[in-house]
This record gives sequence, structure tokens and C-alpha cells, in this order.
Amino acid sequence: MSKKVCSTCGKEINFINIISENEGDKELNFCSKCHSKWEKEKQIKIEQKEQDKEEAKILKQIEMLKRNATPCPQCGKKDLEVVKKGFSTGMGSLAGLLGGSFLMGGTVGMERFVLRCKGCGHKWEPLDETEKVKRLRKAAIMIGIAILIFVLMKLFLD
Repeated sequence: MSKKVCSTCGKEINFINIISENEGDKELNFCSKCHSKWEKEKQIKIEQKEQDKEEAKILKQIEMLKRNATPCPQCGKKDLEVVKKGFSTGMGSLAGLLGGSFLMGGTVGMERFVLRCKGCGHKWEPLDETEKVKRLRKAAIMIGIAILIFVLMKLFLD
């Protein structure tokens, strides 16, 4: 989650440097440095919007992982689910109440997922495109070295 800063002075806001007071029926918070005031209710709405954006980003990432996933390396099936690494069952049951064919609970702020085959239960980490390119490049270099060694051995041993 992004850091909260005072919109007036830029000081990082946390529970220690926020001061609260009541003004009529409104509860106000203000910065301990510059004393800029804001309504607590508006701050909560802003924070909820930020959290909703982060959750939407994570859901989009999960769908992309499912769509671009390669089949299970053990059984070859494409019936996969995306699971947060270090998944907690409490948050998973909450996610189950919210719906969805995959477990997504407790993912706010986390972007580490594993794929799990629904057929055989095998788990593995999906590779992003840059990691795939790096691995292919490394494999090509290794093949090139093997060919070079083979050619050199053929030249010197004949």
C-alpha cells in the first residue's frame, strides 16, 4: 500500500503524528507538523478507493496468469488455479464467500502467486515473459557451448 502523506506539507502520516478532534458532528484529523485538517470520513473513503485499486490490479494479474499459463508440467492439464504464496485458510474461506473459481484471499499488497493443477495438485511458480526470455537465452548459450566443445573435440581428436 502507498504511503500516506499530508497534502499540505508532505509529512508522512501515521498513527503517531495524526491528531484527532471533534468539530460539531464531524471528526477531524490534522497533521502534527502543519496542522492541516481533513475529515476522517473523507480520509477513510480515499483509503478504501486506494485499496480497491490495488485489489483490482491483483485480480487482473491473477486472470492474466490463468490466461497465459502453460499446462501443468506433470500431467499436461490446463485446469489450473492461482494461489497466493503463503496462503492462509482464513482469508481463503473469506474469498470463497466472495465467489470465484480460485483462491484469492489475503492478496492485498502481495504479488507472489503459484499455479496449482486441479487435476494432480502439482504447484509451480509461473514465469513472466522476461524470465522466459532469460531462460531461453541461457539454454541457447548452453547449447552453443556444447556444440563448440563438440566441434573442438572433433578437430583436435581427428
